Amino acid sequence: MSVAFQAERDAHLYLVYHLVDGSSVLHFPNAAHRESLVKAKQQVTVPAPGDKFRFRVRPPFGDESLQVVAAVSPIDEWDQIATADDGSPRLAPESIAR
Repeated sequence: MSVAFQAERDAHLYLVYHLVDGSSVLHFPNAAHRESLVKAKQQVTVPAPGDKFRFRVRPPFGDESLQVVAAVSPIDEWDQIATADDGSPRLAPESIAR
């Protein structure tokens, strides 16, 4: 699986994957792309060609969703998680507004 997205104007972009078990994982920014700031109309593909990781969908299967969050200012907590983790870090439920 790969995802492509872009913002209409300069923004801090975050890609959050909500799993069937109720947990949420931050997929962008990530260890390969630690900066959340994306310039207007710049397409972001996760994983990008040449990245050393892939997304794999595994059981349990069910309804899951991807959420793209665009913010004028960085979400510091999420940026810190992205730069501190080499995988796809789980987000605390209280840090997510659905």
